Amino acid sequence: MSLGRRRYFVTFVALCGLGATWGVMVAFSWASKLGTIALVPWVGVMAFDLGVLGGLCAAAAAATLWLVTANAQDVLLDNLQIGVRLGSMIALGIGAGLAGDRLRASERAQRGVAALQSALIDSTLDGICLTDEHGEILISNRPLRQLARELGMPQEGSVPERLIAIADRLAEPERYRARMQARRRSTSSSCVASDASSAATQRLCEIPTAASWVVSGRFAR
Repeated sequence: MSLGRRRYFVTFVALCGLGATWGVMVAFSWASKLGTIALVPWVGVMAFDLGVLGGLCAAAAAATLWLVTANAQDVLLDNLQIGVRLGSMIALGIGAGLAGDRLRASERAQRGVAALQSALIDSTLDGICLTDEHGEILISNRPLRQLARELGMPQEGSVPERLIAIADRLAEPERYRARMQARRRSTSSSCVASDASSAATQRLCEIPTAASWVVSGRFAR
């Protein structure tokens, strides 16, 4: 997981940025020159990471820092100016917090769907995998991984390459290898079955999209 996606890491960075900006404002007496606009990005980032309540707290903290600094530097402000700046800061905190909450809820829902789909394909008896156009495996289920381990298939390579790699383990390796080579070159949907005399009875089927493979097998013990 990237550092940017670790919960509260972004808030820590934003707090450091807020503190540095406020320090510059105090050191150079720039409360009137920078104004609240210099603190707005940090409030937005913290609100997005922390949610609505955290956004409100960040907005209140930033506004308080600015008001205290402006007062110490004798910046003349009327009630309207203060109200507009405070209202804008609060609106930003709420809006960014809502956006962050909705994004996290969407991510949780997507993770739930992905977990359900993974559990579904793992519960099947057949081995299933999704490959790219080159035959490289993108997704595989638990039965297929177990089948690959029992067959001693290599951990890398395309599906046809992995199947060809176990040819010497079968009763007629040359015939099996030739059929797998022909299968790899074929672009049409087909099904290749090994001989009943081999150490395992297995079936390899490819869906016409050339992206999904189903492998099922039962090994002689």
